[in-house]
Amino acid sequence: EKMLTYYELDLGLNHVTRRWSEPVARTANLLLSVPGGEDGPSGVLVCGENWIAYKRENHAEVRTPLPRRKNFPNERGLLIISTAALKQKDMFFFLVLSEIGDLYKVTLEYAKDKTETNVFTV
Repeated sequence: EKMLTYYELDLGLNHVTRRWSEPVARTANLLLSVPGGEDGPSGVLVCGENWIAYKRENHAEVRTPLPRRKNFPNERGLLIISTAALKQKDMFFFLVLSEIGDLYKVTLEYAKDKTETNVFTV
């Protein structure tokens, strides 16, 4: 069983603390850190075969499927192989690249009590 374990670094004490841990799908292959504090909701994006999921402590997983090409076989999985995070003063988003060369823009729409992930093709 694969586990996602989230650690936090306290720079004041120079100490690492384990915050939470939970199982993830066997097809999970890539993690992206989500900005926290004033910049965003914090947490991680987990990329797996055919999907991207948002995870955070004490929050239900939010998962969205990756859009597929019409001629791409359904029985073949689609993996994310590369990512880039772009952050400006009032927003952030991720660019993710699939193994077949498709580029996706991933944004998080969030409020204090709810977070949703949306995947858009570019």
